[in-house]
Amino acid sequence: YLPYGPGGELDAHWTSYERNKVEGHPVLLEPSFYKYDDPVYNLLKPQWDRFVKELLLANVIIIIGYSLPEANPESRRALTIAFQGNPSAKFIVFDNNEWVRKRYERLYGTIRLRCIETPYHAVEDIGSLINETLLQIDVN
Repeated sequence: YLPYGPGGELDAHWTSYERNKVEGHPVLLEPSFYKYDDPVYNLLKPQWDRFVKELLLANVIIIIGYSLPEANPESRRALTIAFQGNPSAKFIVFDNNEWVRKRYERLYGTIRLRCIETPYHAVEDIGSLINETLLQIDVN
């Protein structure tokens, strides 16, 4: 794991990678509109395909603190395929940002989706919040 941030170890590693001075390929690409144009994306495509297959089999899909940004069309595609292709699945979004919760509701409605305001400090107790939520909804 290389922490993301300016001027850190990740920047140095990317620079070495770009100059062909390091072996291997990155597993995760930093947030960017351009990551899907990079040839390295071919290494990630099977992971996205597997992700979609697993979402299509899930009874409950829990999303924690993910804003579903416009810059990540693969995640939006995967969740939309799962939402449409798995009509019995329930979706639960835990996020502290009202705008993010509204984005999910706008895209996926409110019948099978539950958005729960979750302050950052509550993330430590996310397991308890998930259990409480699962008890409140019919997941069968």
